[in-house]
Amino acid sequence: MSTTTKNGLVEIKVCDTGIGIGASFIPHLFVAFKQESSGQTRSHEGIGMGLAITKQLIDAMHGEIHVESKKGQGTTFTIAFPQLPENDALKRPVSADSVSLSRTNGHQVRVLAVDDYQPIRFLLGRFLRDIPEVYAYDLAADDTQAIEKASATQYDLILMDINLRSKRDGEAVMKEIRHMPGYSRVPVIAVTAYALPHDRERFLFAGFDGYLAKPVEKWQLRNAILDVLATRTQINS
Repeated sequence: MSTTTKNGLVEIKVCDTGIGIGASFIPHLFVAFKQESSGQTRSHEGIGMGLAITKQLIDAMHGEIHVESKKGQGTTFTIAFPQLPENDALKRPVSADSVSLSRTNGHQVRVLAVDDYQPIRFLLGRFLRDIPEVYAYDLAADDTQAIEKASATQYDLILMDINLRSKRDGEAVMKEIRHMPGYSRVPVIAVTAYALPHDRERFLFAGFDGYLAKPVEKWQLRNAILDVLATRTQINS
């Protein structure tokens, strides 16, 4: 894998030396449920959704993805995203009443972000580092780490992935943390790839205080944090 910057774009290249992709199939590569090898004799498992979802996520972030491949020699995927100036995301529109610490009564908060995917944890960490209402944050990779960190440190807000690929999913972890001393009123925001029209209502009904569908931008995360903290402040006052 390599990363370069040119012409205002950040390009990421991922290369392999695998079996390659036939030229006739490349136009269908990002079509849901399409697979080059199909039928009962197909050589690989899966349902043909991975690259389709990848393309949707990249499109949502205004990026591009290109493929070069030769049968028997390997494949190169090139992903390009527009380059943003440092802290540009915080300049995105935010609601008129969420531009200062006033919605948190002047208090900054400590956040725990839970996600099983390392690049997402890294991204959330970068976002939280730049949000002025957050004075500290910690990251957890699974259900066990989330419970351990919440037991050792009192957090003011938790960001919770749902599919943690562990014994407990994010909903179960959220409910367990809520029964821990000091956490009955701590807001928990679901940050998840479950993004169908009914999913927001489903997670709010399950007990989450907020909901964010991945991919998440910094301004969306900041607004969600401010919204749930403002709601909690109103309830507690």
